[in-house]
Amino acid sequence: MSRLLAVPKASEDAVIHADWLELRALEANDGSASLNDLAREIARAGTTDATMLAVGEKRRERATTIAEDAIKEIEDRIQSADGNAVAYPFCLNKAGQLLSTTKGAEDSLYVFLLLLTHVNIDKAKVQAGIDGTQLFEDVCAEAATGYLGGSGPRVQFYAFGFPRRSGPKAFGTALDTMCSQMGEGVGLRARDNAADMKDAALDLAVWRSFGDRRAGKLIGFAQCKTGRNWEGEVHNLRAFDFCANWLRDMPLVLPVRMFFVPCRVSHYGRDAKCRAAGILFDRCRITEYASSIADERAKQWRKWSKGAITNLILKPKRVSRTKAAAKKASVK
Repeated sequence: MSRLLAVPKASEDAVIHADWLELRALEANDGSASLNDLAREIARAGTTDATMLAVGEKRRERATTIAEDAIKEIEDRIQSADGNAVAYPFCLNKAGQLLSTTKGAEDSLYVFLLLLTHVNIDKAKVQAGIDGTQLFEDVCAEAATGYLGGSGPRVQFYAFGFPRRSGPKAFGTALDTMCSQMGEGVGLRARDNAADMKDAALDLAVWRSFGDRRAGKLIGFAQCKTGRNWEGEVHNLRAFDFCANWLRDMPLVLPVRMFFVPCRVSHYGRDAKCRAAGILFDRCRITEYASSIADERAKQWRKWSKGAITNLILKPKRVSRTKAAAKKASVK
């Protein structure tokens, strides 16, 4: 079993079960995974929990219901992409029971975000020499500018997250540069602890300007969080507090908060998450607005995904089969 394909608990959300089906399809030699695959694994001993106390036929029926909910989630993802195979590189058969990869699925932005959701970010964020978390921030910048109307002289962004890969490294000088480019805020408000700050939870600023170049524009302040455990981070950035604490002048219009995650956000409790996080960009929303991303960036996520699939899905599976064959031989 690969490190990304541990069978999810029955009580987990349908988005996790749907992710499992997508990963299983990527792993399979024929590029497909079925409703029955998921139901069988969930019903198997060791993959159930307190919600699966039934036994026998009722146990199997409950597992099938859970798998059907995962298929409904898959259908919702297809609808979110308007059936666009570039935005969602999987398809269901007419019976709605078999999920298959489309041509070039492994090279897609969606699969990069899917893999980034499930890797151990502390141990496996670097694949093929590429840092997945840094690449994710670049993708978020593309999605944010796309949402505001696309790249160009009117729509710009500033990558403020620490460690900063371009521009000034120090907090104060980076803030001065951001304000100068944005045309609002003036710069750093003198604070004794400014030298000790990294990014004060601001990863990305994006804005849409007018031809008159005057203040009073749409500005977005964004956080970008990888992995699945992001919900505790949604309160870290407050646009008003950031501006009041660190800018010499408040922007004429308070920046809109944005929050980017590579996972698919569940319908359950989503409204509350949006209220806490701001405009919430999950996997499907990011792929919708980062479709025009530059070829060079696309090459990077393809290399990262290929490394992750080889090292975290295919290689562990081959090792496992080799060990099983050796054990079988020793028994003989």
